[in-house]
Amino acid sequence: MRGEKHVLIVESHETYRKGLQAVFAEELDIARVHEVATSKELKSQLESQTFDLIVISQELITDITILPAGDFVVLAPVPDLTHFIAACTHGARAYLLKDASSSLLLQTLYLAQGAFLTDPAVSAWIMEYLSRHMLFSISDEVLTPREREIFHLLWNGFSKQEIARQLNLSVSTIKVHTSNIYEKLGLNRYQAKILSLLNNKDTNESPSLFQENQRERSKFSITSQGKECEGGEKGPLLT
Repeated sequence: MRGEKHVLIVESHETYRKGLQAVFAEELDIARVHEVATSKELKSQLESQTFDLIVISQELITDITILPAGDFVVLAPVPDLTHFIAACTHGARAYLLKDASSSLLLQTLYLAQGAFLTDPAVSAWIMEYLSRHMLFSISDEVLTPREREIFHLLWNGFSKQEIARQLNLSVSTIKVHTSNIYEKLGLNRYQAKILSLLNNKDTNESPSLFQENQRERSKFSITSQGKECEGGEKGPLLT
């Protein structure tokens, strides 16, 4: 018996759109998968009905505020920091690359409220991008030795709880140091949010989620038939 969820695919390329449609149509919880090819058609659909999930191509987003918070996923041909920040600040469920696996796409149907799923390849690109643009260059005069120690642990993916255990400090003390680090390095709220999102272990999500997604993504990608098979220019920095 089919479910009651309605999914809207927003994609201009017919072949890829049909592939996405086939992936979601096979899920038992889906009642119907709708399709549109332009931003104008998207706006018309949103004015006439509601959807449980909207899967939209990054290049078709002209006004992200019209997308229902908590109920949309952005698919990117290449990572773009501006779109990534917009997606996470406007309540997207996920920001994924267009070659994401079908299993990764289907996970977006069942994410907990407020969860934000990031493609592992996107996370790696953002960390490289931020590092290359010297956002987090540290001078001996800027941070104390303890703050530098904590920052490097955060940068390498340790959670605040893990850092507290490793340094024999309280979690609240680590949070104070983290706040001071952000302030001293001049990180605005968007940049701090990115670092927090990439430091996935501090959320309530399963710590193995991104590791599992990395394994899945290395094996599969979406084809025009929606089956699984083996498998630019980067966005400007927001300041």
